[in-house]
Amino acid sequence: MPDTSLYLCIDCGGSKTAAAIADWNGQILSRGFGGPANYNDAGKAKFIQAVSQATREALAAIPGHERLGIPLPEPVFAGVWIGASGIDRKQDVLDVTPAVSDLLHAEPGPRLSITNDTYLLASPLASYPAADTAIAVIGGTGSNVSAFRRGTNGGLLKELGRCGGWGWILGDEGSGFHVGKETLRTLLAASDYLSVTGNSPLSQTSTAKVQEAVFRHFGISKAYDLFSIVYAAEPTMSVAGTTAAPLGLERKHRIASLAPLVFALAFDSHDECALAILKTTARSLADQIRSVMEAPSSDEDRRIDPSRTILCFGGSLVGVEGYRQLIVDDLKKDGMVFAGAEFVDDVTASGAASLAQACV
Repeated sequence: MPDTSLYLCIDCGGSKTAAAIADWNGQILSRGFGGPANYNDAGKAKFIQAVSQATREALAAIPGHERLGIPLPEPVFAGVWIGASGIDRKQDVLDVTPAVSDLLHAEPGPRLSITNDTYLLASPLASYPAADTAIAVIGGTGSNVSAFRRGTNGGLLKELGRCGGWGWILGDEGSGFHVGKETLRTLLAASDYLSVTGNSPLSQTSTAKVQEAVFRHFGISKAYDLFSIVYAAEPTMSVAGTTAAPLGLERKHRIASLAPLVFALAFDSHDECALAILKTTARSLADQIRSVMEAPSSDEDRRIDPSRTILCFGGSLVGVEGYRQLIVDDLKKDGMVFAGAEFVDDVTASGAASLAQACV
């Protein structure tokens, strides 16, 4: 394979667009960045503009490609993979493919893949020849889980199913919001028990350190003061950013802001109450993983064997090794031992390397 074979992977998100170009061996040669490109929010024109900007910047860093204009006048990439937030329907892919094809001089087909950005998180599957499925687990402020099988006929990945991603009101199990909510429920339940019995709940782990951290964070002195924080109105545009935290934050972020406190208490201070909270939320995310694995035994294509499956984690919370291990340990209780588990902190690099492997 000649050294001029280049593979482009672009991650189009709600805050920025990131591109990485790899050579035929999967080594990252350059990177580029563009503006926000969530397809639903930005629209087609801004989406294409962000892809163009990120590609141009990445190409400019490769000797011999600095002067190439966009749209590309000739084929440059042996493979292109664009993972975009907001690309959720087949019609979205059909709508945007012609414009991307013209922009990057890439023929529609197996060498040009446009998917939802969750697919990129499952890209490490290419590095596990003994595995045939991957489960992408997103755990940050929100959460969702998707299962994928290795693609055939030149395709990168085939989605088998997804679970969660319902947002903070209806779901986001195991997320930063869930950690915050579970923390509040733990403190309020302990306060209720004390008001009824006059005693702290002996059957529960002491909430003292968690309560102290939460009260200090919110600037309150009693558990029932939490209601004035949690249910305070959303900040208006004129107030947001000027009102002191936490009231200057949206409600979901107000609650999710407790997650770093609980993580520090659990993993740095080894507080049993904080660890119990995280075990509860980790179990909920593990349940989401179990859900995407519940294919009918008669459906061979959708059946997922843990021993031939890798877990691919992405997001700030699951970026903490201790929290990932809680999830893996919970699954082990059901005898689910996976072929591998890793945190993907650079989806564009992983995607570009995976693309190179798939296309060679």
